[in-house]
Amino acid sequence: MIRNFSQILLLGLILTIGACGERDLGERFQSGHVFRLAGLEGRWVGEVTPEGPGCGAATKGTMNIGPTRFGFDPFQSTVVITGDVAPDGHMKGTMVRPGAEKQVSSISFQGQAKDGTAKTETIIGELASGSCHWSVLLRRG
Repeated sequence: MIRNFSQILLLGLILTIGACGERDLGERFQSGHVFRLAGLEGRWVGEVTPEGPGCGAATKGTMNIGPTRFGFDPFQSTVVITGDVAPDGHMKGTMVRPGAEKQVSSISFQGQAKDGTAKTETIIGELASGSCHWSVLLRRG
């Protein structure tokens, strides 16, 4: 009887594997998509759009969020803003660096996570530096 039970289990395993066809079972995890682990943590990608003339072209920004902090690269590796993430999803951060002739340049980000359905979860916000402002719309990526 034990021998028959082993054969039934083996047959069931073969049928289960055969039912999967030629689809790669690891494909979903190798897609490059970042899966939500906890809260807002993870990688976010999206549009950074200038709101006025003379503030450059639209770019793709990337944000990485940890348990309580974030790092945001709005202009493809020329500026990185770090800041805090509040429990309610509000985000605020500033980058300050010295410029030419002892001038200080700064850029700040303020944003808020907006929960929709799991597939439409977004972060909206605004960047500001001097007279320039940019709107930010990020999605999990």
